[in-house]
Amino acid sequence: MMVEAGRRIPLRLARPVAATAVAVGTFAVAACGSGWPATSASPAPRPVTSASAPAGTSPSHAPARRPVNGLLVGHTGAIGAVAFSPDGLTLATASRDKTARLWGLTADGPLSLPVTGHTDSVNGVAFSPDGLTLATASSDNTARLWDVASGDQVSGPLTGHTGAVFSVAFSPDGRTLATAGLDKTTRLWDAATGHELGGPLRTTETVLALAFSRDGGTLTTAGNYDKDAFVRQWDVGTGSPLSARTLHAGDHVWNATLSSGGRTVATATWSGTVQLWDAASGRRLGRPIAAGSNDIAGFAFSPDGRRLATTDNDAIVVWDLASGRRLGRLITGHTGFINGVAFSPDGRLLAAGSDESTARLWDLTRLPR
Repeated sequence: MMVEAGRRIPLRLARPVAATAVAVGTFAVAACGSGWPATSASPAPRPVTSASAPAGTSPSHAPARRPVNGLLVGHTGAIGAVAFSPDGLTLATASRDKTARLWGLTADGPLSLPVTGHTDSVNGVAFSPDGLTLATASSDNTARLWDVASGDQVSGPLTGHTGAVFSVAFSPDGRTLATAGLDKTTRLWDAATGHELGGPLRTTETVLALAFSRDGGTLTTAGNYDKDAFVRQWDVGTGSPLSARTLHAGDHVWNATLSSGGRTVATATWSGTVQLWDAASGRRLGRPIAAGSNDIAGFAFSPDGRRLATTDNDAIVVWDLASGRRLGRLITGHTGFINGVAFSPDGRLLAAGSDESTARLWDLTRLPR
């Protein structure tokens, strides 16, 4: 990957810096069972209410979401990635402070549990399909697996990468874990034993995003090198390449992400445009979206693939992908770049992490235009 002088690069590609404490809000620790400390949070302009129920559950029987007032405080380094658990009741954050954190979002649950063990920045987080295990990717060249209930390490470190690991993803059945990073390899692991499955899947580009197909038989990788993006598909059973496409966006591509199931790729360019592509054919899907920022540090598809959230230094914009129309703009209140963003499984909440070591939750049912 080539970086022009003066350009900001995605946090997970940046060289780790010393973690700096940020005095935002109040961080108090109290005993709260199962090793989960509680934390208080500072007020934020758009509170998240407990009205929303996770997808697939009835509102009368689903655990109520905690009335979070927006700001999650506890990390002491920039947050580069966020992820919701499959039931939407837990949020994971990854930080340069060498930890991940698990945030309970239920009204009666504990709020924050640190996950410690990595020796360098944590760049990526992913939950297993059953929500019981968390995978983390780190600049210490390893991935690790953790018990969500206790925060204890259950497998790893998974070693083999020779550079920072940026991305982790579970197969739909939870049996296989994929990891990818700076060494331009993607690796498959047995999630139960931590043993590597076959040899590395080698590419010419740094892989920034991973996604398994719905049936788990295909793995899609997306990344960048020089000014272009690349998307590849692999047979999970054999490790054989199925397709390889170069995506010429007309400007330097510096970030890429995949929809759930890996069918669609989104690329962000230095000129502030976002382009959608069909992962299998490499065909453009629609016109570029003029995101209006040349520093799209993070973006994510909604679970149904109909919306895209893009971030810059002071706002998050949510887009309708069928029309390319802007649905709303969230003024975040963050003073640092917003790096990681994720939709909840029901699409009603949005989480984002920033350079200033905090994360925020947003209620998308009241999205301001």
